[in-house]
Amino acid sequence: RIRVIRLRRNSGLPSARNAGVAFTKSPFVIFLDSDDALLPTALENRLNLVGLNPEAWGVGFRTRQVPESTDWRTIREPAPNSKVSWINLPSTIGDSPFGVHEMMVRSSRVRQLAGFSESMVGGAEDAHFWLRSLRSGANYVRNNSIDSIYRQKSGSMIGDNLVRQANVTVQVMVDSWKAQ
Repeated sequence: RIRVIRLRRNSGLPSARNAGVAFTKSPFVIFLDSDDALLPTALENRLNLVGLNPEAWGVGFRTRQVPESTDWRTIREPAPNSKVSWINLPSTIGDSPFGVHEMMVRSSRVRQLAGFSESMVGGAEDAHFWLRSLRSGANYVRNNSIDSIYRQKSGSMIGDNLVRQANVTVQVMVDSWKAQ
């Protein structure tokens, strides 16, 4: 069920994500980085939610941020929450609404947008993608329960160089609002 794709060279996160989307035959994709983990019922949760919302570009749940040393297997899953939110461009006020691993997205929609911008190798490629998708009319559904974690690593792309991250954030805002 899981297959490793080895790229010839490290071309950054956007390139790796695009390669995965190009390779998959699945109607849905979830993007996970090494510091992300889905709790045991996460895929089932998302499949149930997409069944209830077939018109959504993607569905997801919230994330819990934890210290790097946290063993994800010790985290207890919270009780399910039935409250869902529709997320579209007006509801976000122009801000990236979720982390890359929170959403299970229709592969066809990722392809429709030509995937992740491979010029975004410095980070924030996910925010750039979400904003481009929202600007193109995407709508997502998110349940307010938590079913994934993000381990805050020392030496992460975001935490390592705050000035670079600020510059990348400005680039995301500029690029995602360019005329299409």
